[in-house]
Amino acid sequence: MLKPMSEPAPGGVARQALSEGVERHRLPDGTTLLVREQHATPLVAVCLLVRGGAWQETATTGGRTHLLQRCLLKGTTRRSGADLAFELESHGISLSPFTGKDMSGISVGLLSRHLEVGLQLLAEVMWSPALDQAAVEQEKRNIVQELERKQDDPLGWSLELCERSMFPGHSYSVPLTGLPETVADTPSAALPAWHRSLYGRPEDTIVCVVGDVPVDRVRELWPPWGLPSVGRAAAPAVPQFQGVSIRQSKPRHQAAVCLGFPAPAVTAADHAAFDVLNHLLSGMGSRLFVEVRDRQGLAYVVNSGYEARLAGGTFRCYLATSPEQEAAAQAALQHELVRLQEEPPPADEVARAVQYIRGLHAIGLQRNSAQAARLAWYELAGLGYEAVDRHVEALGEVTPDDIQRSARTWLGGPGTVAIVSPVDTPQPATR
Repeated sequence: MLKPMSEPAPGGVARQALSEGVERHRLPDGTTLLVREQHATPLVAVCLLVRGGAWQETATTGGRTHLLQRCLLKGTTRRSGADLAFELESHGISLSPFTGKDMSGISVGLLSRHLEVGLQLLAEVMWSPALDQAAVEQEKRNIVQELERKQDDPLGWSLELCERSMFPGHSYSVPLTGLPETVADTPSAALPAWHRSLYGRPEDTIVCVVGDVPVDRVRELWPPWGLPSVGRAAAPAVPQFQGVSIRQSKPRHQAAVCLGFPAPAVTAADHAAFDVLNHLLSGMGSRLFVEVRDRQGLAYVVNSGYEARLAGGTFRCYLATSPEQEAAAQAALQHELVRLQEEPPPADEVARAVQYIRGLHAIGLQRNSAQAARLAWYELAGLGYEAVDRHVEALGEVTPDDIQRSARTWLGGPGTVAIVSPVDTPQPATR
């Protein structure tokens, strides 16, 4: 049973039952509407999520959803991009399209008194973008230039190389932004059909509204569906992991190492255990930071990251170091992963990690927009918006043995290694 919002969690971190007070409605068009009323300030946040998009891309269509989302604010069939910007700014409305591996969407922030015009502009951008050929071609050039600049950052580039190689043939291996060649080769004429396939799915659409507005007012103002329905999106295939090694030489005075492994999906039973495992390795007080950076002095940046997706998660730990210490730093990184498999972490270390995650959770949910995004994501994942609180509860039930089992399950095999270094061959590992 969820604790009251005012009751402190174990460890002294006050937790907010985010799902408390949320109302769920199925609108006539099939859209799922979530509303959480909060009247402390005259502000409203809207998060619209659509299942699909990037996971439906292939090696040749990679980046198409990102390109589409970038073009939504370039004008609609009713207004030019300049007129749209003027209308948004004159009402103090922020409207931001975004792209993810499992979903895409649009976030809106506004004063509650502008809710009607905000929803009208959201509908206009979502269902009636102009997708003018000249604007699309300009945005393609902008994206290609951004992608080419990404290769100048060894650490960021090693992270991308790692993820590209982990799930061959699966859309999870395709960068969200695409590759320079796939973006440049995207026909402008292909975007309208791609748009209809993404935003023509009411049954796959979640709209979450958090803020100073009653639920009946949202239902009254939600615009009629603006596109022919194209049916539900097929579920993403489960990615098959492949452990490989990639090495690229870059003329920089820095070496970057990234180790990648498969990880639990957001719906997996050990999602909470792996979340805690990741936090044992990430941050300034983590095992990686204390051991690899502080005690051994082998890296000046070291961290890890876990992304729980619908079909399967990804885990990457990474570091930046000098070329001379590359091999030793990589060995130290791998040693910490093996240590979690060989012995359960101390209970007090696990408790600190849980308290830290819960603290981040509570801090992150201070904004209406963060609440709307979190509720919408769990609803879209099929777990129900209530799962946002169930996950926080599950963190407190994770034991050291759970973490060791999860480490053995997901980190026991050969990982994918991506190295970006100014030298073509690794230096001998030394301690």
